[in-house]
Amino acid sequence: MGESPDAPNARSGRASGAPGGRRRRASNAATGVVDAFITSAGGERLGARHVKPQPPEEPVVAGFPLGLLRRYADTAALHSVVREVEPDVWVARVVGLEGAWSDGGTPNEARRRLPGVIVEWVVAKLTVGARDIPPIEDIDLNRP
Repeated sequence: MGESPDAPNARSGRASGAPGGRRRRASNAATGVVDAFITSAGGERLGARHVKPQPPEEPVVAGFPLGLLRRYADTAALHSVVREVEPDVWVARVVGLEGAWSDGGTPNEARRRLPGVIVEWVVAKLTVGARDIPPIEDIDLNRP
């Protein structure tokens, strides 16, 4: 099968049959759309295409999108209880998430660390096949 005389030559970056032709790319940072076009030596546009990049796939952890696990943890952390267990040692936990707790030198530090701990706690529970993860508001991570 023969190529069109105006088809791009992948090696040279020039349009075949158009001496001095070249490929150009322009992008719009606001939309992410990339315009790729081939011009002849005289500046005539020989071909063009518009490409909108696809968002990257969200990572999946223990069978769930990481974003869902983070939303679960952030929502659970809103229901946290923080208390001082020793001078300058504060512990944050969520009632019902037994074993998931964080500590810090201040109440805010303990509360700030809690969502990351909850994600790790959920992943550990899901990895061993646990089905007793308490639903938090509208998020239920227990598989049927």
